[in-house]
Amino acid sequence: MLFRSTTTGTWATGGNLNTARSQTVGAGTKPAALAFGGSPNFAATTGATETYNGTSWTSSPNSLSTSSRYLMGAGTQTSALRVGGFPDTSAVESWAGTSWTNGTSFPSAISQGAATGATNTAIMVIGGEIPARTTNTFTYNGSSWSPQSSLTGAARSNNSACGPSTAAFAVGGGTPTGVIASVESYNGSSWTAVNS
Repeated sequence: MLFRSTTTGTWATGGNLNTARSQTVGAGTKPAALAFGGSPNFAATTGATETYNGTSWTSSPNSLSTSSRYLMGAGTQTSALRVGGFPDTSAVESWAGTSWTNGTSFPSAISQGAATGATNTAIMVIGGEIPARTTNTFTYNGSSWSPQSSLTGAARSNNSACGPSTAAFAVGGGTPTGVIASVESYNGSSWTAVNS
């Protein structure tokens, strides 16, 4: 079940996904969202892709080429990118609104990190497991991956991110010693710790 914000501080139910799942990823905005990948039972994987119009979800006939859970994704409903996932893969796929196309593989297998960015040609991947937790940051320009400055804090996975790839935030995550509340800000070239 999707919950959507209708006004500040208020949630209302939205339409249910057609494929029930967890460990999935999404992209887009409230009236134009995209959901893809995940697991229907915490073990198997799916490549199911669905679009949201602000009211209901529609299943796409075109699924991910590589089904995964714990994958990363960002972008819009018409320009999104999927990265990695479990079982361990370096797969990258680009969504142009109707179907997925294979992109340049991530430099290594990765899962459980965070991705953020505005389109499938301006994505940033932060942290994750490769297979150990990492502080790595990479950007994607639609054809190649480039390493960027590493996070200043602990290596992490299951973290979150938001913002464009030139002004992003890395939020929380899990470390070998437990979960963290740290937040770091990216200015296009380096990370700085800000209020947790």
